[in-house]
Amino acid sequence: MVMEMIVVDTVAVLVAGIAAFVVGMIWYSPMLFGKQYMKMVGMTEKEMKAGKSRMMPMMIQTLVISIITAYVFAHILGFSGAATLMEGILGAFWVWLGFFATTHYLGVLYERKSMQMWFIQAGYSLVSLVAMALVFMYM
Repeated sequence: MVMEMIVVDTVAVLVAGIAAFVVGMIWYSPMLFGKQYMKMVGMTEKEMKAGKSRMMPMMIQTLVISIITAYVFAHILGFSGAATLMEGILGAFWVWLGFFATTHYLGVLYERKSMQMWFIQAGYSLVSLVAMALVFMYM
């Protein structure tokens, strides 16, 4: 079987990566799950304020990771032949279920993370993949 080369739209990948990054900023903000997340990882407001100098390098790395994820996801959607919004969203769901939901659940099993932590982390992964799918299907 010969696999065709998939060409991805670089601009769409960048926009999708930025979309996932923005979803993460909102998801982990105090208005959604930021306070619960900080409590679960044992971080105080004081520690967060003290770590502001590390925030910019961490944000840049997070954006790079989001762009890499978008690039790989664009290939998966291309290989699957997803062409409609529903196919993109289903692709996001199956990638999430097979790779993100399961991997995050290992933290529950081996790192003694709570199911609440799983819902926060796995939920972010699902919403960010759906956001990427929306970008890919509309660009």
